[in-house]
Amino acid sequence: MHVLFIQDNGINESLLLTELSAVLRGAGHHTSLLLEREEPDLRGAVEAENPDLIFLPTSIRGHHWVLETCRRLRRWLPDVPRVLAGSHPTFFPEILQFDEVEMILVGEVEQATLDLLDALAGRRQLRNIPNLHLKRGKTIHRNPIRPLVADLDALPLPHRGLYYRRYPFM
Repeated sequence: MHVLFIQDNGINESLLLTELSAVLRGAGHHTSLLLEREEPDLRGAVEAENPDLIFLPTSIRGHHWVLETCRRLRRWLPDVPRVLAGSHPTFFPEILQFDEVEMILVGEVEQATLDLLDALAGRRQLRNIPNLHLKRGKTIHRNPIRPLVADLDALPLPHRGLYYRRYPFM
């Protein structure tokens, strides 16, 4: 499956995205990144990527940008699921109450994202994925948190090429 990461700017590389991209690519998925402030036509760029899932990193105080971006994405690609992850959803899972937000990942996201992709491919139920909180209508379902990754050395090195492929200035 193809996961499209959308970040607001390229001020710095997101360790969340580079580490997650490495895990996803290691499992056979395709990843790409768009930096909103570097795209003159974000809608065209998003549509050209043809993603199966849009992943939005959401830092503390970055939620205003994410909510506005989710509004636009819902209009442009209503059938492509969007998931928020990062410090803001982890510490403020109430962000799921906004109409624009349908899913969040809390805590560590590597295995949860792999499980989410399996569910989107029809091999698993969304309601059973640890670390995933989702909304169906007005009902919010919060799954339990899985144990932390015990052996960090088992994770692949961050995929920094995620940034350099499209944005060589990085």
